[in-house]
Amino acid sequence: MTREECPLVVPCDDLKKVSEMLTDVRLQLREVVTEMRGINEMSKRIETVERQATAAAAAAEGANRKVTELQASIRWVVGVSLTAAGVISGIVSLIVKVVS
Repeated sequence: MTREECPLVVPCDDLKKVSEMLTDVRLQLREVVTEMRGINEMSKRIETVERQATAAAAAAEGANRKVTELQASIRWVVGVSLTAAGVISGIVSLIVKVVS
């Protein structure tokens, strides 16, 4: 098409360049949209990991409390056992002194 045949004021070569630039911009926008979708998915994954970490921390806190309670129970049992052994030992010693 010649310049005289082109109904627009802008030369046809310039229109081709503008069209090519618009195509490039469209392709770049498509890449940006794709990246944004990836970022949104990653954000959702991070939120899921944060929830799991919070749940794991709560579970660990509960387990720590149970271990502390168990340690207290073990100390009590050991204390009672040693006391009972001492009392029994005293009774046996007393019986041996009385019998001898």
